[in-house]
Amino acid sequence: NTYSVHPGVIITEIWRYTEKTEGKFVAWLMPLLIRPITKSIENGAQTSIYCCVDESLENKSGKYYSDCREKEPSEAARDMTTAKNFCSYACNLLQGVHLLTISGRL
Repeated sequence: NTYSVHPGVIITEIWRYTEKTEGKFVAWLMPLLIRPITKSIENGAQTSIYCCVDESLENKSGKYYSDCREKEPSEAARDMTTAKNFCSYACNLLQGVHLLTISGRL
C-alpha cells in the first residue's frame, strides 16, 4: 500500500544555517516564532507509523494522511494540470541520469 503523509512542521536544527544567510537576528527570531506550530521529531513520525501499522488502512491505499487521520488534499494537490507539469519537469530533470535497480534495469 502507498500513502501520502504530512508529518507537520518538525523542530530540527535547520535554523543553525540561517545566521550565515539571514543574519543573527533572524536566526534567533525564527525558531521563537515557529515553535508554537512545530512538532517534535517523535510527534512528527506518528502519522507515518500509524499508516505502517494500523491494519484498518489495509484497503485505503493512495489516501492522504495528516495528524493520524485521513484528510482531503488541497485543491492545488488535486490539480491535474499542475501534476502533469510537475511530472514533465521531473522527467526533464532526470533525462540522461542513469537509474539502476537491483536487477540492473528499470
